[in-house]
Amino acid sequence: MKTMNKLMMLGVFAVLMFGFAVRSHAILLTETQVLINPKDRVASLTVKNTSSESEVFRFEFNEMYVPEGRGLKLLEEGETVEGLNAASDFIRFSPRRLKLAPGQVQQVRFLVRRTKDMKDGEYRSYFSLRPEPKVPGVDGEPEKGMVETGLKVGVGWRIPVILRHGKLAVEGKLRDVRVEEAGGKTKVHFTIEREGNMGLMGSTRVVCVSDGNAVLGQGGARVYTERKQVKSFVVLKDGTQGCKDMVLEYTALPDDPVFSGGLIASAPVN
Repeated sequence: MKTMNKLMMLGVFAVLMFGFAVRSHAILLTETQVLINPKDRVASLTVKNTSSESEVFRFEFNEMYVPEGRGLKLLEEGETVEGLNAASDFIRFSPRRLKLAPGQVQQVRFLVRRTKDMKDGEYRSYFSLRPEPKVPGVDGEPEKGMVETGLKVGVGWRIPVILRHGKLAVEGKLRDVRVEEAGGKTKVHFTIEREGNMGLMGSTRVVCVSDGNAVLGQGGARVYTERKQVKSFVVLKDGTQGCKDMVLEYTALPDDPVFSGGLIASAPVN
């Protein structure tokens, strides 16, 4: 079983750009998340330096959650969020610091250490990649004491690391499906409701049943374990307003342990 989700339905590569005031940092990741299912013990993340200079990166885990609305928020020390369990308590990664020559590719490996008292369900932490600033005239090596300055700038990238354990169960429903016109675009708005001990991730699409299920628009949506529901939308292609029997479909990713790439939920578009 693959330990990493390549998000074939949502895109293949994520090009991530980091910038300081005096120079730029560039890195290519072949994954937008690390996904570890119940039978998996290891996972990996491929990192490539796409800049023309050597780069040094530091890696660490952060604990974050998705609040109401959009975005991510860091958990304060001692703060807890209902439904959110940290994956970092059960995962070790190597290396913690990496120097890459121009064009060099390297893997970061994740080792899972499950415990007997782990409860069934989904765990999540965020893996942070931060570039170290270079000191001019020191052969590209960062000077001690300068690393913390770079980290405080907040430059870097975080991707979710999702660990699933034990018996998993989840259900998804679509409600409040409606069509709205705004800014010359037609959008299908909807709410995804989640119930269970793991999150939902998948692709959303609107099809025209009378036209052989022709795809009128598509996107992606996820509902993490700390959220019972999220609101989203799909932008329809131009010239699709003539369809009278549109259906919204929410389909799981191929390596989903519950739905195995199948349909999570569907609803008519009114």
